[in-house]
Amino acid sequence: MDHSFSSIHSSIHPYNPKGFIFGVAGGVVIWEYDKSKEKERVKEEKAKKAREHQANKIMEMEKRMVSLEDAVRVSMNNILEQQRHVGEPEIVRRRGWLW
Repeated sequence: MDHSFSSIHSSIHPYNPKGFIFGVAGGVVIWEYDKSKEKERVKEEKAKKAREHQANKIMEMEKRMVSLEDAVRVSMNNILEQQRHVGEPEIVRRRGWLW
């Protein structure tokens, strides 16, 4: 086993430039991964809020539609009631022979 002092010394040296470079590169990879996940989370949160907003608008529109249907139903009943009375003579009551 031919180990030179310089090869052993460089592999155990605390300031090994290769280890430093790999450490920095690993840190950058982890940082970029976290940043990407955060962007994805923000995007999903915006999409969720948009879906909730749309669902609320749909519910509001459904409530308005029901109230409009009720109003149309009442109007139709009034029209039908008026049509039934068209042509009927109006009865006028008189109170006495002087009025």
